[in-house]
Amino acid sequence: MLRRPPRDDARIPLDSVDALLASWSVRRPELDFSPVAVLTRLARVRRHLDSELEGVFAAHGLEPGAFALLATVDRLDPAGEGLTRARLTEELGFPAPVLDAALDDLIDRGLLAVGPTGYVLAEPGRTAVAAAVPAHLANGDRLLLALSPEDRLTLAGLLRRLLVEFEGTRPDGGEPGRLGLTLLPAYVTSELRAAVELPPATGLLVRAVDRGGAA
Repeated sequence: MLRRPPRDDARIPLDSVDALLASWSVRRPELDFSPVAVLTRLARVRRHLDSELEGVFAAHGLEPGAFALLATVDRLDPAGEGLTRARLTEELGFPAPVLDAALDDLIDRGLLAVGPTGYVLAEPGRTAVAAAVPAHLANGDRLLLALSPEDRLTLAGLLRRLLVEFEGTRPDGGEPGRLGLTLLPAYVTSELRAAVELPPATGLLVRAVDRGGAA
């Protein structure tokens, strides 16, 4: 049960969530608010990041969703052969109405075009992405200046573990040293076990096995 935010170094300054946790520990001392220490910080950091990211995209005449869409086409279709709507949906995870509206808007603005086999970057779109990607990376590096390279790797690993909990694993494409498994998150595994009246167990459920893989 969390009474006070754990701190390895008393010189580390308190943040707004520390104050929130301290208040709750007095108001409801019988409850464990440790999830709030993580979830609320993630939400508040995300708000700050969104504002900073939007500013850079706006400087290039783009919104975050438009940048994500154009950058995805640029990344996956460098030869300009075209990406299908289904592939864009898979990569971006946008709801269908949101994706359709974004596609229509980018086509209307002359940044995206429809080719024989799918969506392709128009020349203005290619120019916009070419300029926006380096600016986005430089901005991201600036936003993470408080973290050392080692801190960034640690945080990336922790966030990856959490993201797998919601998305499951992705196929590994047969990379050397990989098992060739696609796994469901632990919380989904727990729900499925409960649905068939099996006792709780911590673990991941295998969703698919790649043919010819190590598994």
